[in-house]
Amino acid sequence: MQSKYNDRMGKLHVFNPEHDIALASHQWQFTSPRAGRQLREDLCWLPVLWASEGDAILVSDSFDVSQLDAEYQNFKFVTLNEIHNKKFRLTDLSSNDRTSFFDVVSPWGFDRAIAHSLGYVHTPELTSRLDKIRMLSSRQWCASHLQNDVDYCTSSLEVEASISRHVTNTRRMNGPSDTGVVFKSPWSSSGRGVQFHYNATWVSSVIRRQGGIIVEPQYQKVIDFAFEYISHDGIIEYAGLSLFATSGGAYTGNVLASEVEKERILGQYLSLERQKELRQSIIDKVSADIAPVYQGPFGVDMMIVSADATSETSIEHDQVVVCELNLRRTMGHVALALSRTHLGEMQIKFDGNHYSLQIRE
Repeated sequence: MQSKYNDRMGKLHVFNPEHDIALASHQWQFTSPRAGRQLREDLCWLPVLWASEGDAILVSDSFDVSQLDAEYQNFKFVTLNEIHNKKFRLTDLSSNDRTSFFDVVSPWGFDRAIAHSLGYVHTPELTSRLDKIRMLSSRQWCASHLQNDVDYCTSSLEVEASISRHVTNTRRMNGPSDTGVVFKSPWSSSGRGVQFHYNATWVSSVIRRQGGIIVEPQYQKVIDFAFEYISHDGIIEYAGLSLFATSGGAYTGNVLASEVEKERILGQYLSLERQKELRQSIIDKVSADIAPVYQGPFGVDMMIVSADATSETSIEHDQVVVCELNLRRTMGHVALALSRTHLGEMQIKFDGNHYSLQIRE
């Protein structure tokens, strides 16, 4: 593959889907599980969907640009070897150091592992910034800033007390029920680190490795959705609505549609006025902590749940539950980019050997 270097480039885009697992590891040198490495290699080209003219895309050594549609083949594609040979260097995530080869680096998510692999100098400033991003990415932070009725437990005794409280509350509201609770590790990826049944060994292991565990009610879900945002220049702006599907806590696909159409669909459960209030309230709650530290896209996953297991779904009775904050680019942001040119459904498929992005018009 031929490199398309100029003397300098504006922005380097990196698809590192193993980001959430790297956060849990918290290591400068981190080897992703095989599935993460395969996903990154197969979809390394994905940033062409949101990159701008003149930007560069980090790809694998084996990447074949001819597989892309003609409209995307004019981007600059570079490999890690090429970057390192150019002595690429940044001393801070927002550095204006003119000796750096790229003005801006825009990965899927920032963590120690991606910073190290790209050649960042391990300064105290960089370490501090990455540690803050990791803290803000934790489900513990989301639990204390955006969620209700969620416990962060640091011992098995606290977990057992939380289980008892949630089960008692569920039975008080809905009668005898096996709804139970959900257990989530502070950092995990795409449904991993989420358990719907109590496993004392697993819970103890998570607490030992990550310092604690999240315990929250298991709700009767009606629909998944997310509000997507961009943090830049000290402010946070709303980017769009994401309607997506999950199975067992893992992502399965996104709706590709106009904002008006997505708002109409969600409007069957949540009025447009309430949608606007909620997305602004999230900005109000997170801006002071996130805006000074993090630059880039992020999303807040939510769901509409039935307020009463015996009632019919209705806009008057259903309620909104915040599930988690993803302080990184999300599949919702990918769907927003694709919705400019496609309508239908977007999915990430695995055929047993390789991952692919599929669009059903």
